Amino acid sequence: MEIDSLKEIGLQEGEIKLYISLLKLNEATATEISKHSGMHRSHIYDLIEKLKEKGLVSFVIKNNVKYFRASDPGNILDYLDERKENIKKIMPELSKLRDITKETLSVEIYKGKEGIKTILNDILKEEKDYLLFGNLKFEKIMPLFIEQFVKRADKLKITERAILESGTKIIPTKRNEYKYISKEYLFPNAIVVYGNKVATFIWQDPFYIILSKSDEISQSHKSHFNTLWKIAKN
Repeated sequence: MEIDSLKEIGLQEGEIKLYISLLKLNEATATEISKHSGMHRSHIYDLIEKLKEKGLVSFVIKNNVKYFRASDPGNILDYLDERKENIKKIMPELSKLRDITKETLSVEIYKGKEGIKTILNDILKEEKDYLLFGNLKFEKIMPLFIEQFVKRADKLKITERAILESGTKIIPTKRNEYKYISKEYLFPNAIVVYGNKVATFIWQDPFYIILSKSDEISQSHKSHFNTLWKIAKN
């Protein structure tokens, strides 16, 4: 139990054996420690140096003979406090590394009507207002599901802003802003932007949806949407 507990604070097994031996012996030479612990004498000196650096071993010289002592077990707490302070000092740098290396983009691909349902349900789950533009075929492909989607979006008070091809008719949500624009300005696919996610619906049978999660990509699509919004008509 002693060994396992001390391993958890960063001590190596050899260091732990030596420290425990010294606690039991109170004071001992390297030869006596070797006999008590079963470790080779040359190895003991290396371990003693490591424990001295941690403040867990000291020594005295008597009649030209070096005797080693285990420091008070309370020093282990001081050792832990020192490690904690050292970690605190480098924490800002570690945080910077995490920000640099963390995943900034994830992409998932969904297929078929079930894939469409998955994305639309995710929009409801996020409970965030969304932007919609492009070639819309949702109602044509799955009218009953879209009716339910609109009802649930209304209940959650999600606002829909959409740029539609001139002449397009859709089931309006209660919280909506719609504008219309010529087909030439829109993608042949439908694009939904919600939060930091962008879902691109490709209408070629059996239907594919590319869902990207990225602050940069979502912001780019929002900017594009806002540019079209300025020239679109009510």
